[in-house]
Amino acid sequence: MTVTVAELLGALRAQAAELASPGGSLGQQVLAQQLLHQARTRTGDEALARPAANRLHRLARIAGDPALNTLWTSSRARRRLASGFGEITALALSPDGAQVAFAAADHFVRLVPTAGTQVRPTPLGVLRHWVSALAWGADGTWFVTGDHAGDVVEWRRRGSATAGGYESRLLGRHHDYVRSVVVDRNDGSVFSVGDDGFLMRWDRGGGEGGRRIGEPGRGCLALAVDPATGLLCTGGRGGEVRRWDPEQGDGASTLMGLHGPVQITALVTGPGSKVVSVGRDGTLLAWDASAPGAEPRPMGRAGPLTGGAAYQLAGPLAGVICGTTQGRVMHWTTDTGEERPRALGTHDRGVTAVSAEAGVTVTGGRDGFLMVWDRSDPEPAGPWDIEVWTVAVDPMGSSVVTGGTDGIHRWAPAGGGPGGTRAPKPELIWDSPVSHLAFLADGRLACGGEDGSLLVRDPAAPADPPVVVRPPDGRRRTVRHLAAVLGGTTLLTVMADGDLLLWPSGDPPAVGVEAVWIGRGSGGMPAVAPDGRWVITVGETGELTRWELERPGAMRTLGRVWSRTRALAVTADGARVVTGDDRGRLVSWDATGLEPGGRLLSRRTGGAAPTAEPTAKDAVGAVRDGRGPSRIRSIAVASDGSWVASVNDAGLVECWDTRTGRHTGLLPKALPRVVTSWDGRLLVADRHGGLTLLEVMAVAAATPTVTPLLFTDPEVTLVVDQQWCNRASQGRLLDFGALRADLSGGRPHRAVVPCPEVSELDRFRGYLRATGWSAPLVKPGRSSLRAAILEEVAEAVAAARVVVVTGDPELRRALGAVGCAERLTFVDSVERWLAPGAGGPVVPGEAEGGIA
Repeated sequence: MTVTVAELLGALRAQAAELASPGGSLGQQVLAQQLLHQARTRTGDEALARPAANRLHRLARIAGDPALNTLWTSSRARRRLASGFGEITALALSPDGAQVAFAAADHFVRLVPTAGTQVRPTPLGVLRHWVSALAWGADGTWFVTGDHAGDVVEWRRRGSATAGGYESRLLGRHHDYVRSVVVDRNDGSVFSVGDDGFLMRWDRGGGEGGRRIGEPGRGCLALAVDPATGLLCTGGRGGEVRRWDPEQGDGASTLMGLHGPVQITALVTGPGSKVVSVGRDGTLLAWDASAPGAEPRPMGRAGPLTGGAAYQLAGPLAGVICGTTQGRVMHWTTDTGEERPRALGTHDRGVTAVSAEAGVTVTGGRDGFLMVWDRSDPEPAGPWDIEVWTVAVDPMGSSVVTGGTDGIHRWAPAGGGPGGTRAPKPELIWDSPVSHLAFLADGRLACGGEDGSLLVRDPAAPADPPVVVRPPDGRRRTVRHLAAVLGGTTLLTVMADGDLLLWPSGDPPAVGVEAVWIGRGSGGMPAVAPDGRWVITVGETGELTRWELERPGAMRTLGRVWSRTRALAVTADGARVVTGDDRGRLVSWDATGLEPGGRLLSRRTGGAAPTAEPTAKDAVGAVRDGRGPSRIRSIAVASDGSWVASVNDAGLVECWDTRTGRHTGLLPKALPRVVTSWDGRLLVADRHGGLTLLEVMAVAAATPTVTPLLFTDPEVTLVVDQQWCNRASQGRLLDFGALRADLSGGRPHRAVVPCPEVSELDRFRGYLRATGWSAPLVKPGRSSLRAAILEEVAEAVAAARVVVVTGDPELRRALGAVGCAERLTFVDSVERWLAPGAGGPVVPGEAEGGIA
């Protein structure tokens, strides 16, 4: 089948955000992998599947690198503008809908167009705390932000739209963090409400500063401005909707009505002085701001709703758009309450921000995705309506069972087994919600409920009553994890208090079931040996412990992890244990405990929140990592030991050849949640019913069945000369996150920026940590900084490649005398990582070489 140039360009544009991510640098096979995945998810790109698969096979044979071939998927394509920066905390579209300003968990404010070929957001500046509110001015040349420090900051474009960048200016401060900020586009007035309970008006002319309009109270959470009259509306925890006249300034307000005994999370305004209040319980009410006291019109319910809401005035999505805590994006076309809201699509976690302008609708979520919605038709019923918490493969390998709040579903491909190129359709077996599933050796299915119950059911006879192993206790998540052990004849539960208990799986006696106590861990997920005779857990203080199930209480410590570990797996021969932690590290351990410590397999560095290195005062296993996207959620190993795979919060599926250590990555359109092995293939599940089956190519034939997993990826050390970069930047903002991602190329790495110990650089050092760099302190002065860089490079180059960012001739001569010149690389230009204009308000200037 022939693929036209136009079809190829369309597919590349649809994959632009994924290809520009750090995962896009994981080998020459990535482009073919992404295009093949696109062909499986996006209607109209089916013709790309065959040439992309052929290209992938050729690369796998020639290069010898692992490759991920998407056989089938039930996921849907989504238009993603940006990802990888952590939770989106605030966003707003420009009045013409051409660009969106947004802030993420790394405290950065960025700008990205909603159309065109630019895929990398432009960083404008970094603030001290999370940005909680954002609003544009009428002419699209400036916007304002409010953050958790209470700062209200104006960002104004310098020069034209294509050059000059943005400059920022502090308008004023609340005494507590800013809840909401709005702009009256009639006269450009800026209003904000903070957690200090004050409603403020800010002077953009630099004159009188802020003026207090009123005191709606500390419970005020939402603020909106009527574009027709310029009147303000507020809503808060008590459910009251009030109207304020900013010109009076006497603190007087008019009560419009009561939403109900529920917290108001958002207010949006529409044409004709229409105001819509959004309740935490999922209810929407439409008010007439020109008629205080009039009864509101109920618009319906679709909750629980978050604080993200917007009123779209144009285009096919005209109406009210809200986001839910489950990640669904809901659309109301009218305010009569006669129509049910429609689901436009889903984020993989809760929606945090919504903006709508000029027919363009953009949402941001806790999954770190920034997505555009342009569909006028409701989302058709499909697998993405099924929430997936857990996945289990039946012992025969013919089907997969998923469980979640929407019940238990069976996915059975035609012909049995994971074959073909068409995703199977889910079949509802039981409609009871579950949080854990495990198959027993005889084909029965053990189900753990959110209410603490433990049942055993027969999928071949869904109508038969279940065997009640443990009755419900009425408490949430009493049973944390569930596994079949001892040859698949017995159940192991990890309880909320950390106890490991064994339960018989047959018909219980009349007097009830007595569990056998094995030991106590931390309540984390266990990893089970291939024969089911022992399990591995991580304790509260980081101990990696092996428990012998046939000898209750017998245990041995394999080592200690230094960060919270959520994912564990045991190789097929039972010789090695693989762990994945919140710092993105994949570590291999000897399952016998005879080999001390673990071996680093890979490290996916880069956090989306401020991070801090553990210190000597931290307890073993202490977590000081923030909530970065490097957090590993799930690990799978091949049945023949040829590969190991993981999924992380950056949305990346990574796979390693256990013989060579080479690896690759795939960035699906949905955030992966669980990964497991199915008949030698890799099965990935996302939260909203997306199952993807991947064939791991070019590793099985060359890899022995029993693999020790002892490889260590070569690590690279990145060292930056801060003062030289400051001079080279010439007042422009240097994007350290992009610098680190590009120079590391997706490899395990350390990133170091020695900084002078001066107070002016405190916030800059916080920014460095937020973008994945460590910032060791040195004495002020150029000579001290050169000595620190020389010492850092001399230590690192003895064991790893080192990349030094500097153009200082004297420093380069000194580094050249260190030795190991073949491992030393210099970068003497940072132009490609510089923003086009000046940076943000907290980035220091020339104080001891701060990056401006």
